[in-house]
Amino acid sequence: MSLNYILIWLTGLGSVFGVLRNRGREEAEILFVFRSALLTFATLVTGVFVLPAFAGYIACVPWLIGMVLPQVLLTRLIAAYELGDSVRALRCAQYLKLLPGASRWAVLWERLISTTARLGSPLQESALKEKDLELLSRLTRTASLASLYARAALLYSLSGWRELLLFSEEIALRGQGRRPSFHFTEMHLVALAELGRWKDALGLLNGYLEYFPKGSEARVRLLNRLLQYLPPQELSIVSIELEGSTNITDSRKTPWAINLLSGLCCLGYLAEVVFGVDRVIELLAFDPFQILLLHEWWRIVTCGLVHADLLHLGSNVLGIAILGPFLARHLGSLRFAVFFFVALVGASLIMLGLMWFSIAEPNPMIGASGGVMGLVGGYLSYYMNSYRRTGSLYHKEQLRGILLIVCLQTLFDIMTPRVSFFAHLGGLATGLLLFPLVSSSSVQKS
Repeated sequence: MSLNYILIWLTGLGSVFGVLRNRGREEAEILFVFRSALLTFATLVTGVFVLPAFAGYIACVPWLIGMVLPQVLLTRLIAAYELGDSVRALRCAQYLKLLPGASRWAVLWERLISTTARLGSPLQESALKEKDLELLSRLTRTASLASLYARAALLYSLSGWRELLLFSEEIALRGQGRRPSFHFTEMHLVALAELGRWKDALGLLNGYLEYFPKGSEARVRLLNRLLQYLPPQELSIVSIELEGSTNITDSRKTPWAINLLSGLCCLGYLAEVVFGVDRVIELLAFDPFQILLLHEWWRIVTCGLVHADLLHLGSNVLGIAILGPFLARHLGSLRFAVFFFVALVGASLIMLGLMWFSIAEPNPMIGASGGVMGLVGGYLSYYMNSYRRTGSLYHKEQLRGILLIVCLQTLFDIMTPRVSFFAHLGGLATGLLLFPLVSSSSVQKS
């Protein structure tokens, strides 16, 4: 399995989803990604026919520059802006300006951030100057995601509470199936409170808090915001919620379990380099005959520390880095680490059983992908339970996305030699069944 083969899969699927998800949108940021997805797909198809041995590498350039980097930077920019971190938001906007074709809409964001930063926060109670109001008014007429935030800031500054209420509700309806924006959630609640409808604000609060976990800065800010408006007899409701969210966790900080697991994988690969691949695999790899006949049961765990090459190692470490942080913050780092290793063991034991009954070939195995698929199973369990409990369209869409990932992984396993479909399936099943046992509604310190 070559890197070119992996990149063909990534760029092909990424470009197809980019086209399907962003078609029909008019915002400059979305159009940029849509056009980049078309360019990536066209480049990939041309490369497959002209230079098949390099098609993945060639298509990777427009995919990274036109799709991955802009979406990552824009997501970070919006998150920073919504929480009032104008320095970080401006830094992201400046990086976006360096990308070919993105400078036009990155400048709009830069103007919006610079204008509202003068208040210290997009929602600080202070009047904007006339020139700022004029700039925001111009921004609202642009075909950009920045125009939505500009309009909200303009209405807030002018105390247009009724219009702000209708606008924030419109944004909420437009975003059905997606996690609600913290910014427009706050706008919605503030507009209700300013109009004297604090009971409605309280009624919506519990629904909104489903999306902002305890300990998050967004949750604490929402609760503190409502405390400014509620009558004395209702303060206890929000105060109790606030007491459970006193330890604010920095969502940008990587939980220590992620670093630990990634480090162990890298340490195992380093041992292969130092002591020789064959020697390390002989000692640590999953081998059904040595496990059953010589009772070397440590192999069901240590196989996750051994990888075939840097590509194999990188794919599993990347899987841990992408899938792990959310679950680590939900479970706490210690339980998350235990969850990962139990999923890895579960995948190994299921493979051992399938080999015993001659359903799978009794071949040695290496890699931490059983544990990574356990994380996918954890996500699947989390959103199945969340959707059953809340009926949230956001959770439904997340559930669909995870099921799509499972289907694509299955297709990849079937079409790719030397990749164990049953090991991945075993990790997924273990994670799915184990997660409800270790899960908790409270956020643990990571």
